Amino acid sequence: MNEILESKKYEMLVVDIENAVANAKDSIAASVNQVMVKTYWSIGRYIVEYEQVGSVKAEYGKQLLRQLSKDLTLRLGRGYSHSNLSNMRKFYNYLSNFPDCVWKIELVPYLRDYSFR
Repeated sequence: MNEILESKKYEMLVVDIENAVANAKDSIAASVNQVMVKTYWSIGRYIVEYEQVGSVKAEYGKQLLRQLSKDLTLRLGRGYSHSNLSNMRKFYNYLSNFPDCVWKIELVPYLRDYSFR
């Protein structure tokens, strides 16, 4: 039994399994990140569309985000601060400058240095 565990083939087996698990974890993280980015883009879109339909003025827009932050935090938990919601709205507005994109989220790798503030 010790000969099996000490062999090069056994070590390769362990490394192959380790690599498969690491690759799966990377794929899961990438998928989750893509879904979260699409969700944040959608939240920004909902906010912008709500503001446009209701003709919300800038001063009321700030109040909207404050109230929305309170309500979403109560219902969904952390992650919906006024500043996060504002950034989601800015993210949607920024990507709306690229109407020809098949799926706008493909631009995300290029936005890491872009400031939405």
